Amino acid sequence: MHHSDDIECVPMQSWYVYCLATYNAPICTYIGATVDRDRRLRQHNGELKGGAKKTSMRKGDWYRVCSVSGFTDSHKALSFEWHWKQFSRKLQGTPLEKREKGLKICLEWASKLWPELVLEVV
Repeated sequence: MHHSDDIECVPMQSWYVYCLATYNAPICTYIGATVDRDRRLRQHNGELKGGAKKTSMRKGDWYRVCSVSGFTDSHKALSFEWHWKQFSRKLQGTPLEKREKGLKICLEWASKLWPELVLEVV
């Protein structure tokens, strides 16, 4: 028989959507989603296995521009990631300017779709 004391509460996993950029020209950007931002950055930079193919040619050159926290599940995070990429592509400016403008549009879109979420840019 199990007692309530035997139940272990596991905190809900937080998802992040992040934007990376390269230090060196030509400046490239990358948007992704993860539960572990630091580990994922190390993967993109080739320190750990598992980085994205699109970042593999610039190992060691990536830094995190920002990340968005507050996603309660992978579905919302991956949807936000996809929309951020789509909104950014249609805009004018440098790669970083396009991502910044796209993020503002995406945050507005997400606030209407998921009013219960408290998304924070860090």
